[in-house]
Amino acid sequence: MSGILDNKSRVLDTIITAEGRRQLALGGVDIRYVTFTDGATFYSADAASGSQDATQRIYFESCQLPQDNVMFRADNDGNVTPFSNNSTAIPGNGGVLLDYSFNALTSSLVGTTMQNVTKLTGSTFTAAAQSLLGSSAENFNNLYLVASQNATFEDNAFAIGPDHVTFTIMNDRPISDDANFIANINSLDSLYSDVRFSNFINFRYLPPINKVSDTFLDKSNPDTLGQYLLGIYAPLSRLKRLSHADINDELEYYRLTGYMKTVNFDPTSTSSDMVGQFFETSNDSLRKLDVIEFGIDDVTGQHVFFVGKCEVDQNGTDTFLHIFTLVFGGS
Repeated sequence: MSGILDNKSRVLDTIITAEGRRQLALGGVDIRYVTFTDGATFYSADAASGSQDATQRIYFESCQLPQDNVMFRADNDGNVTPFSNNSTAIPGNGGVLLDYSFNALTSSLVGTTMQNVTKLTGSTFTAAAQSLLGSSAENFNNLYLVASQNATFEDNAFAIGPDHVTFTIMNDRPISDDANFIANINSLDSLYSDVRFSNFINFRYLPPINKVSDTFLDKSNPDTLGQYLLGIYAPLSRLKRLSHADINDELEYYRLTGYMKTVNFDPTSTSSDMVGQFFETSNDSLRKLDVIEFGIDDVTGQHVFFVGKCEVDQNGTDTFLHIFTLVFGGS
């Protein structure tokens, strides 16, 4: 026999969605935020209390809906995996988009397939890709999340300006030397030596040393460890770390050449919390790009991200191909 001993406590019964169960099976469930929705209820006015009591109503049990998926996921190659949406296009293996159609059941179709699968190409693929990516925002809106009105600002909208940015590649811009137009992936820095990862402690160079009892020795500084080195080991990465000043110098060059664009978010919330994903469409395939968080500049407050994709060279080493840099906020 069981029961609720304290009837003044509120009990919330949660059900994990199909996506949650998939992540739970992979050991990757990491709950960061919780949202509430009133999409499965309705409001009825009451003269006495303002609204009728909803605790006595009969409800259906929570079920899997297309809007439960908001963010796209990708496999190890960056190809977009199946995504629940109201679009007719469904991602298939290798980043292709598939269109499913069904034949009406007739006597002549008995014993034959009723389903037709077509790989989308050309302009049909482009239109389907735009519709598929737009379904992410559509799913978010269909969640009907419950939120508090901001008492400071009357405008609760969100807008981007400009909403479309185009970069035109020329023979002399943004790369002035035609010898650098093509690069062999085997000649590029791997993840372990890429300067864009130098801000992560896991990628910094720290040579092995003999046991030292000196507590005042800075063991994180390779320049002070000369006499204690266990051996001569060449660093896999560059000793010089990439700084925010280096990034700003590079961005200034692109600003002068017209390849740095500024996008304003106005109106927006006071915290300006945003979620974004980046995709590449090429050869009738849809691929999700990788985003690396470099960090926040303590002086300017700029939050820097690198966007690109990872490829594997002939040695089986991952290499990050940097496409563009994102800088949020700052002065």
